[in-house]
Amino acid sequence: MIIIKLKGGLGNQMFQYACAKHLAERNGDVLKLDISLYQPGNAPAGDTARSYALGAFSISAQVASKEEVRRVRGLLWHIMALAMKVINRVRPISSYMFDPQVLERRGNVYLDGYFQSERYFKDIKACIRNEFRLREPMGEQAQAMLRDIDGSDSVSLHIRRGDYVTNKNANAFHGTCPPEYYHAAIKEIGKHVHSPKFFIFSDDIEWAKADVGMPAHATYVSRDGIADYEELLLMSKCKHNIIANSSFSWWGAWLNANSNKIVVAPKRWINDERVDTSDAVPVEWVSM
Repeated sequence: MIIIKLKGGLGNQMFQYACAKHLAERNGDVLKLDISLYQPGNAPAGDTARSYALGAFSISAQVASKEEVRRVRGLLWHIMALAMKVINRVRPISSYMFDPQVLERRGNVYLDGYFQSERYFKDIKACIRNEFRLREPMGEQAQAMLRDIDGSDSVSLHIRRGDYVTNKNANAFHGTCPPEYYHAAIKEIGKHVHSPKFFIFSDDIEWAKADVGMPAHATYVSRDGIADYEELLLMSKCKHNIIANSSFSWWGAWLNANSNKIVVAPKRWINDERVDTSDAVPVEWVSM
């Protein structure tokens, strides 16, 4: 049995699931999910509170029971987990670097990590795209937005602020993309797309309007009535993508099935210079 410990928001959970799904496929084994961190009182200190978010997708894995988690983790897991906390304080963070040994593990496996590289699941990309289909049709507002997206040279543009601004730990580690990045990205899209129509996704729409300076006829997608997972899928339906340093819009761009898509991503993925992020962005995307 393969069990993946889910943590973080929707985009993080998708990375973790995709990696674990690949390992389960390689091993011909069952995949289950440990969602215990989303139970009240279990969130790590200093982290932004999150909820389990994969239920909207057509994933094949089920939630693991407490007994299954206990059995697969084994007796030494808690000792090893404590040791890793000490080690991680002094060694470079490796969340964005592909470790091939992860996919070589056999037998009962308990995975605990972020696995933020497509190299963990690129070999089964058709399977992953199928797993991340919605279980139910989009709501009326999202459907209306989708019609607009389908009928234009649509470009998603995602601005991530939220806890990247309000949480001091997240701000120090991740930082935010400045307006200059978006200006350069819009200009880059303009070199290749004759009549782009920009669809703006953000957890701070007012900041996007006031501080970034969006194209005159931009459409602002994020609003009450459109769920976060619907926003992600709407991003994926755009013909091209400008993403933030965010796993959320990363997945919106990766799930985009347009063979001629242009994806612009920030070259500086995080603030922390200790971290090697060379595996974070697919080589086909434009980093700037």
